[in-house]
Amino acid sequence: MYVNGHVLRCPHCRGEDFERTRVTLDSSRSSFLGFDWSDEDVGAFTCLTYGRMEWFREPRVVKPDRSGKPADCKRCGILIAATDDACPNCGEPK
Repeated sequence: MYVNGHVLRCPHCRGEDFERTRVTLDSSRSSFLGFDWSDEDVGAFTCLTYGRMEWFREPRVVKPDRSGKPADCKRCGILIAATDDACPNCGEPK
């Protein structure tokens, strides 16, 4: 799985198998602590081997095609899934 153009790897076990969850943090507590951005949904990814969670504010997820090799966008460099006709970031056609 690629998140924001990079392979998502657990820093503890080096595994690449993650489960994705959408999370919204408590807005009253987040506002008090200065984390107003957390009122939005964030992406939480849990390593299926180790259990460590990785959090991303605006995750753009690309799953590799069967060959495991997504293509790079020629305009912005983000990885494009084989099933997509255009870049999910900038809209550039393949």
